[in-house]
Amino acid sequence: MLWYKTQVSHARVRRPQIQRYYAWFVVVATFLVILVSAGVRAAPGALLKPLEADFGWSRGSISLAVAVSILFYGFAAPTMCEKKIQP
Repeated sequence: MLWYKTQVSHARVRRPQIQRYYAWFVVVATFLVILVSAGVRAAPGALLKPLEADFGWSRGSISLAVAVSILFYGFAAPTMCEKKIQP
């Protein structure tokens, strides 16, 4: 049986470059920010009883504080995202 040596070229083979679409990074970052924001906004509902027990606050005062926070958040959101264009 004969063994033949084959010559292998050691030149580096270039792999095709994968294009990165940075818009997907923006989509992922936006999703994570919205997810965290929703979690923070929903946290007082889960913490209502411990807040009542620890601080002696009533449910009405806690709910009022959360409602005012959400109201200001809703009014401030459009102005935060507004793009100011100079003429």
